[in-house]
Amino acid sequence: MNQLLSPQTLDFFASYLLAGFVFMSVRSWFVAGERPKINETLVESLILSLINQMIALFTIAAISTSWRDENTSIVLVLQNVAQPFVLGLAVGWMANRNWFPQGLRRLVMPTVRPVNPAVDFAFDSLGGPSYVVLRFEDGGEIYGYFGKASMASFENENGGIFLEAIYDVDADDWFEVFPRRSAWIDTTKMRSIEFLDVKDVEHA
Repeated sequence: MNQLLSPQTLDFFASYLLAGFVFMSVRSWFVAGERPKINETLVESLILSLINQMIALFTIAAISTSWRDENTSIVLVLQNVAQPFVLGLAVGWMANRNWFPQGLRRLVMPTVRPVNPAVDFAFDSLGGPSYVVLRFEDGGEIYGYFGKASMASFENENGGIFLEAIYDVDADDWFEVFPRRSAWIDTTKMRSIEFLDVKDVEHA
């Protein structure tokens, strides 16, 4: 335990993990994406920390040697917290405007993970049960109820939607099919999804 709390260990942690984590966290304010896996976070922290240290060779070197020797704690904070914070702001702001060429972008954004597809965002944002209209490439439509026991998955080509109930629609009135049944719908050929508030359908 004493070794873990030694100045050498704390300095290593600050130089190789903390600085990169600050850099990465601030940058994420501007760059939307999925949360990276823990191993990706560690690798990215190390890469960004090394970039931070390379820049610190010029920024910290500009401070007089005598002042640095007398204020080592302040220098540590400047190098491993303040500087990566500013770098994260700058990199995130420029990346958000797509100002980086591809090679440099990969250097300052080592872990690239896609933003959630719009359809996943739509289902994640549902405030509660909803009636849905699924429209397909061949012009077909399916009317159903997406509730607490329903499920949607779009992670691969075998994804689909499980609807708790299927409906027929006549003159804007929804009638549950008889006998009552639920269904798993293949979404491979789906063109669009429309979400209808439960109250709007039930009071139509």
